Amino acid sequence: MSSKLINFAAFTIGLSITAGLVVPQSADAAILTYDVVFSASNAQVGTGEFSYDTDKTLTVSYFATGESPPNKLLDIFNPVTSFAATILGVEWQGVGQTKWIDPSLGFRGLIADRSPAFLVDYWAFGKPPTAFGGGLLRLSGKEAEAGVLEGSWFQASLPQLGISSGNWTATLRGSEAVPEPSTMLGTTLMGFGWLIRKKVAQSRGKKITRSAEFSLQNSNSKNDSFERHSMNPVV
Repeated sequence: MSSKLINFAAFTIGLSITAGLVVPQSADAAILTYDVVFSASNAQVGTGEFSYDTDKTLTVSYFATGESPPNKLLDIFNPVTSFAATILGVEWQGVGQTKWIDPSLGFRGLIADRSPAFLVDYWAFGKPPTAFGGGLLRLSGKEAEAGVLEGSWFQASLPQLGISSGNWTATLRGSEAVPEPSTMLGTTLMGFGWLIRKKVAQSRGKKITRSAEFSLQNSNSKNDSFERHSMNPVV
């Protein structure tokens, strides 16, 4: 195999691996935004959106009941940076207390009933109860598949004292399927193998052609020698 072919193969494989591992992102790639659809009894009842920062880490203090000392510190990842939703005509805005997405546990948050706050496995959004509105929205859930989060919701609103609940699904905004690095590498290796076979076949074809030409030239040379010998017999 020629050095040019080897260099080309190394370049192709390296390019494929790099393409599989590096996905072009914008300057705001650390902030991921999800679009949410709320449903109840298999009917859509609201929409919303939330964002979280994949590059930010926070250390929070919370109250652990039954432990000594009860005050604990926790490093959290993926803190929520914004939230907005409208469910059954009730609007919710802002983040409030710290909320985040745990890769294995799903939604996590702090409830500031006391200081330090309680650690809970849901997000809670509250409005001060007034004659014009207020209430509580609670979301729990986790990742269902890449780019998709699913869970349940509970809402209590004033002044009607309406209580409702259902399910929600959140989809990563602007998400699209990206081939796995192993798939891209496998495809590249298949293409590389085809290229090698083609080069080998071409090389063999050239050798066969050259061998045939050499045999023909050798045969013609022998015929010429025989003809000259016949025309000039040795006395």
